[in-house]
Amino acid sequence: MELDIGGLYLVVDPALPLEELLDKVEIALENGVNLVQIWNNWPTGISVEEKVVLVARLYELTSYHKIPLLINENLELEPFIKVDGFHLDTIPNNFNKNNFGNNYLFGLTCSNDLEVIKKAVANNLDYISFCAVFPSQSAIDCELVSLETIKNARAITKLPFFVSGGINHKTINNLKQYPIQGIAVISGIMKANDIATTTKSYALKIRTLL
Repeated sequence: MELDIGGLYLVVDPALPLEELLDKVEIALENGVNLVQIWNNWPTGISVEEKVVLVARLYELTSYHKIPLLINENLELEPFIKVDGFHLDTIPNNFNKNNFGNNYLFGLTCSNDLEVIKKAVANNLDYISFCAVFPSQSAIDCELVSLETIKNARAITKLPFFVSGGINHKTINNLKQYPIQGIAVISGIMKANDIATTTKSYALKIRTLL
């Protein structure tokens, strides 16, 4: 599947209570989100069956709003769930996109290693997300990615680029010179006091900057 859109990419934490998670996601979907990803941050001890239920509930919302739903990692769940794609932290050694059919989006997290960009291209992935462009408590496992890296990556591929990590209403203004198609946000939306207004503001800012 080709990803010809960018915009606002919402990453959601499945460790939240389910009904709270669904309520927040629905508000965000109604106010300008373009993609949703389920972060690989499951509660300790959660069963496969519980994961399947959570994914199904989220897919019901996202499909109603015609917004793609992706899941971070968890390729082993593919036979049991309905999603629009998978977001990979790393490309598995035995990965073959063709094994999953033609209807899935596949994205990859990248840092400053341009060899990873080349590997994403070689594996015919659909987009790249750089983590992290600013310091972030939600992306503590990510190194800071330089503007130079992203510009060099753009010289390698025309794949859509997203950036994540520490993006808020102040830092987003520093992204104007970045060759990207969208931004990914977790806490900036999910922890907002007014999710509707916050989501609208992010979406408008993205359209203005990008």
